[in-house]
Parts: sequence; C-alpha cells; structure tokens
Amino acid sequence: MALVGLGARLGVCGGTVYILNDQGVFGNVKQGEAAYTKACALTLTDLVGPEVAEYLPVVELPKEIESGLSTVSTTTKDVTKNFGNYWNCGVNATFSGINTLPDTIQHYSNMAIQEIKKDI
Repeated sequence: MALVGLGARLGVCGGTVYILNDQGVFGNVKQGEAAYTKACALTLTDLVGPEVAEYLPVVELPKEIESGLSTVSTTTKDVTKNFGNYWNCGVNATFSGINTLPDTIQHYSNMAIQEIKKDI
C-alpha cells in the first residue's frame, strides 16, 4: 500500500513537472512571460471542461473581504516603500523597551503586591 501511495505521489510530481516544462515555464524569459500570460487567462472551463464546469457553483468574494484585501494590498505597498522607516521604529521601540524594563518590572510588581494585599 505504501508503494502505491509513493507511486501516486511520484506520478503527480512528474506530471506536474512535465506539464510545466511543456508550457514553457522553465524556458527563457520570453517563454516564461508567455506561460504567465496564458496562465492568467485560464478559466474554470479551460481547466475542467464545460461538462464539469456547469455543475460547479460560481464563487464570489464578499464585499467585506474584497475591501479588506484592498487595504492589505495598500498597506503592503506602504511597508515595502517605507521599510527603512518601519525598521528604525522597530529598533527604537525594542531598545526603548529594554531601557525601561527595570521600571516596568517594578511598576507591575508593585501592582501585584497591592492586589495581594487587598486579598489578605
């Protein structure tokens, strides 16, 4: 049984590599661009055929998720553009936290002592 599972996995991997190579994904830049353009133009009907596609439901993203994806895309572009500033803010916050760590520990220790005293 393990041999059949291994054979199936090897077959899927080999088939995937064969199809990708046949489509020109592993070729030069021009072949890669053509394969990318062709992959972007694929529809569900192209993948599974019209007989199967008519039985599959149409899946649409809710508007809330679409707006969330737009926000994530905008934020990601901002982080990529201003990575140095975010990095510096992170470094400053880390060292500021390390610098104030003794005071912070003392503050929370005093709060814990006061709560313990209330319960006694």
